[in-house]
Amino acid sequence: MKVALFASAACIVVTSAAHAQTQSADPALDEIIVTAERRSGDLQDTPVAVTAITSEDLQARGVQSVRGLEGLVPSLSIGSQTNGPGANSATFWIRGLGQIRAGNGSEPSVPLYIDDFYYPGISGNVLRAMDIEQVEVLRGPQGTLFGRNSIGGAIRYRTRKPTEDFEGFLEGTYGSYDRIDLIGALNVPIGDKLAVRLTGATMQTDGYVDEVIGDRKGGATENRLARAQVRFRPTDAITIDLSYELSESESRGSSTYISQISPTGTLAARWNSRPTNLPRYTQDLASPCTYCTYGGLQIDNFNDTKANHLRFVADWQVSDSLELKWLSGRSQIDDTYSNDLDGSPAHVARQGSTNSIESWSHELQAIGDLGTKFHYVGGLFYYKEELETLGSQFSPNAAGIVNEARASSLTRRESLSAYANLTLDVTERLSVTGGLRVGQEEISIRTLSILPVAGMSNSGSSDEDMVLPLLRVQYDWSKDVMTYATVSRGFRAGGFNIVPANADTIPFQSEEVTSFEVGARTEFWNGRARVNPTFFYTDYKNMQINRQYTPPPPAPQAPTSILENAGEAHIYGLELESDFAVTDAFRLRVSGAFLEGAFDRLNPGVGVNLGSPLPRLPRWSYTLGGQYRVELASGVRLTANLDYSWRSEQASAASNVDALVVPSYGLLNGQVELRSADKRWSIAVFGTNLADKEYVTGGLNLLTLVGNLRWDMGRPRELGVRLRFNY
Repeated sequence: MKVALFASAACIVVTSAAHAQTQSADPALDEIIVTAERRSGDLQDTPVAVTAITSEDLQARGVQSVRGLEGLVPSLSIGSQTNGPGANSATFWIRGLGQIRAGNGSEPSVPLYIDDFYYPGISGNVLRAMDIEQVEVLRGPQGTLFGRNSIGGAIRYRTRKPTEDFEGFLEGTYGSYDRIDLIGALNVPIGDKLAVRLTGATMQTDGYVDEVIGDRKGGATENRLARAQVRFRPTDAITIDLSYELSESESRGSSTYISQISPTGTLAARWNSRPTNLPRYTQDLASPCTYCTYGGLQIDNFNDTKANHLRFVADWQVSDSLELKWLSGRSQIDDTYSNDLDGSPAHVARQGSTNSIESWSHELQAIGDLGTKFHYVGGLFYYKEELETLGSQFSPNAAGIVNEARASSLTRRESLSAYANLTLDVTERLSVTGGLRVGQEEISIRTLSILPVAGMSNSGSSDEDMVLPLLRVQYDWSKDVMTYATVSRGFRAGGFNIVPANADTIPFQSEEVTSFEVGARTEFWNGRARVNPTFFYTDYKNMQINRQYTPPPPAPQAPTSILENAGEAHIYGLELESDFAVTDAFRLRVSGAFLEGAFDRLNPGVGVNLGSPLPRLPRWSYTLGGQYRVELASGVRLTANLDYSWRSEQASAASNVDALVVPSYGLLNGQVELRSADKRWSIAVFGTNLADKEYVTGGLNLLTLVGNLRWDMGRPRELGVRLRFNY
């Protein structure tokens, strides 16, 4: 019934707007150029489910990081990393496909790309929206063109490039919880062929979850970034870009709320059996309020990440019908964290890890036309990654004595693939696209136990072939109405679990999806209305889920969690994005999604049943936003934005435990900005979560293992002011 109402509402919006015809001089929505098909094109002519947010919209709507995209993109869910303490890392889910957890060789289902370069892992992946030209969020499998595990979609950042103009900006922000941001950029042309752009930022904010014992505050973050870009154009046909980026992020404590403690949990029961004066782990140590926790006496929760990225792009416009690109990049990300899993003065469980990931990628692209009817994108892609990990876990053994389990590992991945997309314009209105990516993913791992028993080692390796086809039919009914239908496949690599107690390696297999998608892209009302509905159905095989695991004797009995393949599932849904220039001054935005899914078949002993909810799949979500823009008598422009986003309840993980269901919530965000007539300065007052809604972003059920139920609290109401100078 709600699906019918949702679809009917879209039709009513379209019909009512179409009847409100006006003169051609009336305001029209701006054209949005996207590169979702590896070539530039109008959003309304692109047969891909993509949401594009320009730099102007990012600034006007107060989006400060990738987390702010959740309320702007249908079917996008951003979860906290509940098995780690960092506020600078997150998991991304699109249409119910995402990453259950980090580490242990798990790959993201919705990867991040910066200037078309894959961002390895999730450490420090809460990217800030600074000196950004545009953000694009692609929904549905993107493996044919993007490869590397884009089984659910992809999030693409495009940074501002050096230009021939001398310009820059300086921006400062002060807000709640002593938030202080300072961001700046400087663009310097050198002659008529060379230009340099420098970007720097420092951002910090205090935490918002108080620890009753001690003076620490969970959720505090500090970030620093420096980026240097050089653009060289020796001829009009050749562009060479070189960039280097260094970032550091620090998170002090998680935003954890312990809602329930079970003294019968495996580790809690072991701790409580100790004849000691230290406090017993009981419900008395649960969080006394939603924005506070007892915290540990000796354990400092933290997550520190340092990343550097070197990127090189050579673009040669060989002719009007052929463009060649070469992309080479290297990334290194070093990450250390420590996390008190029990959140109390009792020493029930703690985990930590030091990780170093180094990756290299090389890609050759060819983009062109064969005559007037054939258009193609093709290329070769190579990726190599090395991940070194030193993981530790403190927990009481069967005698109640706290022991440390520590193991090191080295994981290597190597991927080689070739891809091609060929579009044939059958007629002026009808086009057919066929795409294919073929390749191989290799993974190997070596582990070594250090504590409590030194010298135990294991190794493993696997090779997997990927064949990712795509077939699409597109029909242009008029210059303002386009429809398309797509069938495509997606692939996410498998890997190995690492068990710290005995350095064991437990494999899990790759995931595969087959996606069916039908969409329409429409404009009317003389360009003042844009309505884009999309329907999809996804067939999901070898779904990776989390399970608690205790290594068998004679290994030390130190429980942990592992990834395994659950079986098969299906997911379907309807998405709507619409935008209306109602008047010269007022713009209305309406978007939403209906999502539904279920398990179809389960492997034995996976810990879920056919009725268990799929993770990160809210049945309903919507966003209603408005923008009012008016020029004052002095020439100063006032822009006011207000967005309300709501989503229904969703499971934070695949589980039979109802307590892991994140309750529904809605957030109200707003901003008012004044900008000078010459655009040299602007001042903005903004607020997030204006209604001060208490909500959680994720949960972790440790009742059986540790003896608690953990939630990560969302940020409370925050107010701030931002001042910007352009020069």
